[in-house]
Amino acid sequence: DAGASAKDNVDSYVAVKRSGTVDVKTVGTYIITFTAIDKAGNKATKTRTVKVFAPSNTVNVSVKGDTLTFKWSGFLDQKDTGLIKIGSKGYWFSGSQGSKTYPINGDNGDWVKIRTRDLEILYNKYFKPTRDVYAPYILLNYGHGSTHQRIPVHQPYKELGATARDNVDSTVKVIISHNINVHKLGDYKVIYTAIDKAGNKATKNRVVTVYDSISPIAEIKGPKWQSLYQNERYVDDSVVVTDNYDKTFKIAKDITFAPNNDNAKKYKVTSIDTSKIGLYKIKYTAYDSSGNQSTYKLRYVNIMKRKPVMPDTRPPRITCALQVTNDGRTIPSATAVDDRDGAVKVTVTYGSGISHGLLRDGKPTTTQGVYLAIFTATDKAGNKTVRMQYNYVSLATWYMNFDIITDIVQKRYGQWW
Repeated sequence: DAGASAKDNVDSYVAVKRSGTVDVKTVGTYIITFTAIDKAGNKATKTRTVKVFAPSNTVNVSVKGDTLTFKWSGFLDQKDTGLIKIGSKGYWFSGSQGSKTYPINGDNGDWVKIRTRDLEILYNKYFKPTRDVYAPYILLNYGHGSTHQRIPVHQPYKELGATARDNVDSTVKVIISHNINVHKLGDYKVIYTAIDKAGNKATKNRVVTVYDSISPIAEIKGPKWQSLYQNERYVDDSVVVTDNYDKTFKIAKDITFAPNNDNAKKYKVTSIDTSKIGLYKIKYTAYDSSGNQSTYKLRYVNIMKRKPVMPDTRPPRITCALQVTNDGRTIPSATAVDDRDGAVKVTVTYGSGISHGLLRDGKPTTTQGVYLAIFTATDKAGNKTVRMQYNYVSLATWYMNFDIITDIVQKRYGQWW
């Protein structure tokens, strides 16, 4: 109640008494009486009529674009008359009537609830924006929207795809773009784009990794077992490596040395020292650029004590034969082989021959008779062999034809034999 006041011409302000009650829970008309009496007993009264009626609590909600307009009337005139809740956000409003605007948020609109101060629900409705302001939602296929895909190098790329949903257009076409090179290692980006009819654009990315998991293949270059004399020069031929992708590789060497071939005393070293007698074991492992490693390969290098070299005292051995010429003639010939030098050059000279008791000097002639051929061979150490041989010349035709009759002697090791 707003109350009342009384003023007297003599007593100035006089107390006012109020009588009557108002039941705000019961609809009806109520009279409130105000009475004032001054000191002289003069009395004055005044009344106020109070009507209690049921509030209409009228609300009106409209949506335009992504803006909601809320109007209310018929409420009790008080602070925090009621509460409007839009989505997860709530706003108090005051007064018996008024108007306010609020944004509509969310991909698919909002629930709108209006309550009185006493939490009585007056309005409960779901609104969508009348203008599409939200981009589509892109969902990547495979693995619950996995954003990462791995493919082996040189293998074909299989696009996993994606789908797009929109709050207005339902399904939307997804455009896919990328520059994946399956023959080159690395990370590539696949871009998925969806645009709805209102022009709202959404993008999502997937990373595609082209990787190499195949190990290189290593093979020993040169002999797997090599023997050297002490202090001889050693050349490491390493390994030959092939791979499905890389052309260059890291070669790791693990070397152990067993002094005097005693494995019980072996230890690791970093290089081969041919001044030390013993057995080296080299383990080669190849690594490609992706860290894949080959099966290791082994080479053994045995360093031996050098044996004393014996002097070469064995002369070459000469073997005689007849050589056929292009025109059908046969002439004496010989070859020589040495134990150390192998084939050795042979020189031939012709000495005096005997034919029917007559001596014949010089080269073979077309004259029928017996002639002497002297073959000589000398090796690198100077050891010399001489072999003498008689040959018979017959004149079956106009050209000469030699036939070996017999060897006279062959001188080797300083003796004729």
